[in-house]
Amino acid sequence: MVLAVAYFLWFTASWMSQDAGAFDEFIPAVGARLLLSGRLPHSGFWSLYPAGAMGLDAVGFALFGQDIRVQRALQVVIAGCVAALLIRFLWREHGGRPLVALAASLAGLAAVLPGSALLTGFALSLAAVLVHFSGGPRWAGPVLAALALLFRINFGAYAVIAILAGSRDWKLIPRFAVAGGAAGFVYWAWTGFFAPGELARQLLIEPARLMAGSRFLPLEGLWPVAAAMLPGLWFAARVRGWYCGVALAAAGALGGAAHLMRSGASVAMVALAGLVLALVLDRFLFRLESSERAMLVLACCGVHYYFSRADPFHAVAVLPAVALLLPYLRGAWIPVAALGTAGILFLCVEGVRPVVRPMDQIYGDRDEAEAVRFVQSQTRSGDPVFTGLTDHSRTFANSVRTMWRLGRPVPVFHHVFEPGITTREEVQRRMVDELESAGVQWMVLTDWAGIGDPGFFARKERGAEVLDSHIRARFTEVRRFGRYQILKSRRR
Repeated sequence: MVLAVAYFLWFTASWMSQDAGAFDEFIPAVGARLLLSGRLPHSGFWSLYPAGAMGLDAVGFALFGQDIRVQRALQVVIAGCVAALLIRFLWREHGGRPLVALAASLAGLAAVLPGSALLTGFALSLAAVLVHFSGGPRWAGPVLAALALLFRINFGAYAVIAILAGSRDWKLIPRFAVAGGAAGFVYWAWTGFFAPGELARQLLIEPARLMAGSRFLPLEGLWPVAAAMLPGLWFAARVRGWYCGVALAAAGALGGAAHLMRSGASVAMVALAGLVLALVLDRFLFRLESSERAMLVLACCGVHYYFSRADPFHAVAVLPAVALLLPYLRGAWIPVAALGTAGILFLCVEGVRPVVRPMDQIYGDRDEAEAVRFVQSQTRSGDPVFTGLTDHSRTFANSVRTMWRLGRPVPVFHHVFEPGITTREEVQRRMVDELESAGVQWMVLTDWAGIGDPGFFARKERGAEVLDSHIRARFTEVRRFGRYQILKSRRR
């Protein structure tokens, strides 16, 4: 327990003092600020994701002030709760082997803390599975899975699949239906009973289009192959004789498929095939324990999440389930202890950074700081300022962090830029109309060229240029700070 607490404190020190990113971290923060200003999710501003994280941040900001470290503190609390559930689960399942339980606890913390802090939906999904298989109340799993839906729909679904596949208790289905239905109705009411069709477009259709559109970005390295092979390799480690050969052959087939399809939209189907393979091998080759089966299914769901995106960061959802699986192996304490030790060393190195740092050191980008200070000196707190790109026809992402640091009203509905969405002509025409109606006088444009996945820029595809044409005609550059351009309206 002392080691676990020390481990968690090191992680907290690292997490609270890490450099601020330009995109993902600030999407819920800016969304929370919009909520506090009276704008409703989906009807008042566009969002690919359910606004649970934004609502959580909004509560934190209302209580403790609008500081990004408030968001991080909330994430640390959630990660700590999941870590406690993880330790409880491991000691309940493997307490008869103290070395294994101890090593697995440390390894699990190394895997679960970063993922839980980065993605609250993932944390709730994992918590639902841990609570259910730790002997918690029968309603706890369905309720936590329903809460996960309010943060990320896919993670809520992953929890449902893992619990049902692991327990094979089909009587839980009505509980999941009731909890999910209640969560969905509450969320719909929160949006102001927004048009269901438009809500479905933002939360289901657009994300599917975006993920399919980003899948031309190849999954690099051997990690995708290893992830695809996971279910087959797991059964190969659990069986003997020719059964092991069957499992290895299945693992090799999935790994080869992942390698061949790594730059295609259908690579996510490899992950689904892995999930089906795990259930088939469990049925006909080797019967896993219920909690072990649930963790393997959850790991396969994590692979699906990883393969539906384009960068190694999203593999964070796979690692905790793998760490929770390892103790089921014979002689497990050795690999688990090695993983735990590696995690400890990593977090100790990360945790050397001081907990308390000036905000300019957390943000880091001095050019951005200069640009923000200049625009703030030229505008009042209620003046809308547009934060965009120097080229909106080739959008990979935008600096949501700059929007956050400016602290000025956001004049457009689509404030978070995504390829294939904000590059469409009808979206850009709407943005132009919004800029005109809001009377925007100032803009901060970021030169994002070359920042992001090289595969994206190698395609040289261009979208609409309506917004760029409007900006060139109506605005002129007055200052430049590195890659940040400050533009002012030609009209007074």
